[in-house]
Amino acid sequence: MLLSRLRSDRGSATLEFIVFAIPLITPLVAGAVALMRIHEGEIRADFAVREAVHVLKGGADSATGLFQGTYIAKDAIKDLGDGLTFEFQCSATPCLTPGARVTARIAGRIDGGLFARHIDVTHSEFVDLFDEAK
Repeated sequence: MLLSRLRSDRGSATLEFIVFAIPLITPLVAGAVALMRIHEGEIRADFAVREAVHVLKGGADSATGLFQGTYIAKDAIKDLGDGLTFEFQCSATPCLTPGARVTARIAGRIDGGLFARHIDVTHSEFVDLFDEAK
């Protein structure tokens, strides 16, 4: 009776799942989560540069727009890691000179846990030619 019980396959599926499936699935799930964090960071960085330029262009003057745009961008990327930097580049002084090109840039390293990725995201727009200089 004991010998026939040892030869049966009863209960082996559970044991195989515990021994083989769990150690194989766990790193796959951890890797997928890390890649999703990196992708989310890239999307947030893209959103941050676009909104920063829009906020700058909507500012009362160049100094206020630069301050508000920088605040918006840094707030959007604050929990993506310390390796990201944000900056504005303007083709004219002040930034809101009609026809000037305004560029926002986020560069650095997004840490996803298991993986990391270097990003360099920029967005440029021209200040409307019919606006007054601010």
